[in-house]
Amino acid sequence: MVIHRHSSLGVPVSIFPFDVNRIAESYSPTFHTKPHAVYGYLWGRWARQTITWSFDAESPIDESTLYPDVEAAFYRPSSSPSEVFDTLIRVAAHTLLVVAYFDTRLAPNPNLKCDFPHIPWHGEIAVLFVGIRKPFVSRAPPDLVVCSAIAR
Repeated sequence: MVIHRHSSLGVPVSIFPFDVNRIAESYSPTFHTKPHAVYGYLWGRWARQTITWSFDAESPIDESTLYPDVEAAFYRPSSSPSEVFDTLIRVAAHTLLVVAYFDTRLAPNPNLKCDFPHIPWHGEIAVLFVGIRKPFVSRAPPDLVVCSAIAR
């Protein structure tokens, strides 16, 4: 099952149903949040050896929902940044949140080229692992599941 949702710049990503008014309240100066980290994979545009990444996230003090700021980890051009898209992908018993952008003005992503040589991606891709009991988990599913999600 694939669920597409367009993300506006700067809006946190949540895979769970939410009330738009509740999110607006969360950004008021009087609303309190606590910082968290959400672990996943990031195929960034700069060459590096590992794809594991710790994404900054916030959680309202009175809730267990996490709002990871995936877009902050992307290194997008500041002039006319590309749209970022979020997709929930279910592979076998695993659910992955894939956040990505594509920009033809950029060179092919060198990290993706190493792992997926037949996918000439001009942008970045982040994959977060959705839990059953918790919103996100740090333990990655098998590589085959992640590869299948990226290939979709």
